Amino acid sequence: MAETYQSVSFTPHITLSGTPNWERNRIEKAIEEIADETQPLKLKTTSLRCSSNPYQKMTHGIQKTPRLSSLHQKTDAAFKGDYTKKAYPHISYLYSRLECSAISHEIKQAEKEAPQEILANRLALIRCKGTPEAWKTLTIWELND
Repeated sequence: MAETYQSVSFTPHITLSGTPNWERNRIEKAIEEIADETQPLKLKTTSLRCSSNPYQKMTHGIQKTPRLSSLHQKTDAAFKGDYTKKAYPHISYLYSRLECSAISHEIKQAEKEAPQEILANRLALIRCKGTPEAWKTLTIWELND
């Protein structure tokens, strides 16, 4: 999809949280502790949505669950603040500056093919400075079974 719309290619993902303004090693230690005590999460999806936000063009809603809420709480506690993205948990599929009308066909097609359930089995620290083309994966942690 990214190639079709001349957008940055990335792995679909759920943005769990922002981070405090700490040194990288302190952030990584906090995330490692969260990953060590978190099992993979099976999450049900809801509907696909197109947004006017320039970088979150096509997203797929995730049902809120007690386990996801617990992960949000653990993350906020580890970061000592309110950093998690609780309002609209979702999978990001496409970052673009296109109008929603330009991708309405793809949204309808994706709704037919999109998964009804996903397995979130790892956490990653991403440096999100600048536009998505400049974003970089710094570290990945597998969740424990």
